[in-house]
Amino acid sequence: MVNLTMNTNTRKSIEDNRDKLHWYLWRKEWVRPYESIFSVIRNFCKINVINAIYLLNKLELNQTNSGLFNGYLMCGCNITLEKQKLKHLFDILLPDNYFDTLKIFNTNNEELNRTIIERQFVYCPKCMSENYHSMYHNIVNMDCCVFHKQPLIHSNISFDLRSIRYSDGKDADMNVRNAILPCERKFKNNVFSLRREKYDIFIPIAKKKQENINYINIEKPFKDDNTADREFKIPVYKNSLFEFNERFLNWFIVEQKMCHSLVYESQGNRFRTSDISALVSNSHFKGYSHYVNLFLYYKFREAIRASGMDKYIKDKENNMPILKDPELYISVEDKELICGSFIAAVLGTWHLADTFNSYWVMHPTSSLNGLRKRNKEINLLSIIDDIPQNCIGINDCTMVQIILAILNDQYDYMYTQAFNKVLVNKKVVAYNIDMGLVLPEYYICHCEKDDYYKILRYNKSKEY
Repeated sequence: MVNLTMNTNTRKSIEDNRDKLHWYLWRKEWVRPYESIFSVIRNFCKINVINAIYLLNKLELNQTNSGLFNGYLMCGCNITLEKQKLKHLFDILLPDNYFDTLKIFNTNNEELNRTIIERQFVYCPKCMSENYHSMYHNIVNMDCCVFHKQPLIHSNISFDLRSIRYSDGKDADMNVRNAILPCERKFKNNVFSLRREKYDIFIPIAKKKQENINYINIEKPFKDDNTADREFKIPVYKNSLFEFNERFLNWFIVEQKMCHSLVYESQGNRFRTSDISALVSNSHFKGYSHYVNLFLYYKFREAIRASGMDKYIKDKENNMPILKDPELYISVEDKELICGSFIAAVLGTWHLADTFNSYWVMHPTSSLNGLRKRNKEINLLSIIDDIPQNCIGINDCTMVQIILAILNDQYDYMYTQAFNKVLVNKKVVAYNIDMGLVLPEYYICHCEKDDYYKILRYNKSKEY
């Protein structure tokens, strides 16, 4: 006769395995397009009559004392980041193509996720009636549901897994007890689809520290009825860094020769080819700063030449106006002073003659490098600080071209604002020419099928 009894250890082992592997009910096809992991876990908790914390404990994800934003989960949580155990969670809950549909919230780019995801729970009432929440709802400053075109509710509930509960109480913020089951859903999955281009890279650029950004126009690239104020494309650069630097160097040398006709410019304010070659290394990538400095220097020289400011300064060499002078007014006829004052404001200097100086380019830690900037909002030299450090998937040469394209547009846009400010106000104090000017927002976008990056510009202010 077979002994059908089990010893205690054997029975406990079987129960433990069953507890870890077969305790839940779930089908991956219940996950809808663009659904947040937060929402997926809400539905999982509803079906299995548990709290989110219970789920995390089951998977042995260690608890911490405070809620942290987890870029891999794309929401707040109170777990220690253990990638292998998170992968186990993803294997249980998510379809194989889940992250392919949400590439702009790249799970390898935690820093970017922290930048563009709102920390409080934002939802669409219609979507929530289906127990559905999308990552597109929780993008910073998103005000309209991209699926139902109705206003989103910005709650004071933390966008945190700890808030997901199954409770008899009616006052629990994220109580899923009364939420619907998958079999009760009224909306088909195609309701949660986007007609617009699906970006695999979406990087906001703004003139503040990334963690303090308040994006005004961030929802617009995802709405059907909004076009950018300006759109331009940057092809993916496929050649070597050596070849790129050679082309950049030759371009700058040619452009500098064109500026040799400037009246006021002295030989000491010109670059030698060897100086530029030292900045633009052919052997390895040294960062973006030298490209930015040289390009902005080129923009200054072009503006000086076009406005005739060099002749103006030459004529007034012994009686040069000081921009700090509160009696120095600029009218629309003073194109030379508008140009000079704007360049001086970008550099952060009070002296018109400094606009010709190349010293700040060769010596980026000098006083003429924007450190004395009066209005930090238009310090164009700081564009490098506005680019998230981990722009995944963009090679260095392409990124340089993107940065310089944005810088070029920034300069022209801001200068136009400054000129129109003088035009509207009839006259402006020279040292106030930069006051009240507002930089637009830029977004670096890419679709997987394209061999170029799209730059979208949305104007924050159209006052001038």
